[in-house]
Amino acid sequence: MIKLFRKVNLLAIVFAVLSLHTPAFAAKIKSGDAVQLSLRGVPAAEQVKVNGEYRVRESGNIRIPIINQNVMAAGKTPEQVERSIEAALINAGIYTAPTISLQVIEGEKVLVQKVLSVGGQVKKPGRVQFREGMTLAEAIQQAGDRTPFASKFLYLTRRNSEGKLMRHKYNFTDAKVQTLKVYPNDLINVPQRIGLFDRG
Repeated sequence: MIKLFRKVNLLAIVFAVLSLHTPAFAAKIKSGDAVQLSLRGVPAAEQVKVNGEYRVRESGNIRIPIINQNVMAAGKTPEQVERSIEAALINAGIYTAPTISLQVIEGEKVLVQKVLSVGGQVKKPGRVQFREGMTLAEAIQQAGDRTPFASKFLYLTRRNSEGKLMRHKYNFTDAKVQTLKVYPNDLINVPQRIGLFDRG
């Protein structure tokens, strides 16, 4: 009897501990939701190919352009969709160890910090925090400004309205270029100066 009592008590303790680590309810994604995807574990130049806002279609899928595939999202938790997208990227042979972060957007407010990436010949390459109205010059400044080896040219990559990546070349010495507006998930690359005439 004593042994049985101890076993019952032990089981009760085990279930109690497990319940502390198991959420009672995990919010599920539904059709029509807007989600923010962020890719980690790959170079900044590759992150922009996935990073951005996506809409869950009526079919429940999210379209991932880089692999031209749909990933089922409706009825799943964000964590489940993250793993599904990671698996799809690996199976397509795009990346070997990607890490996807997914956040559901509430109205106009994204539940994660809005960021863009600045790379190349800047003193602190990487992700910088975006703020409304930010200019190209301000984004460069947040990345520690250009190095002495930086070209006067730079490249800005962003998605167009159709979701395609568009790459633009600008002369940063032009005052009008410095005041160009930047947006979340933009990728700015400052190449190294090449040759006497610096053609970028």
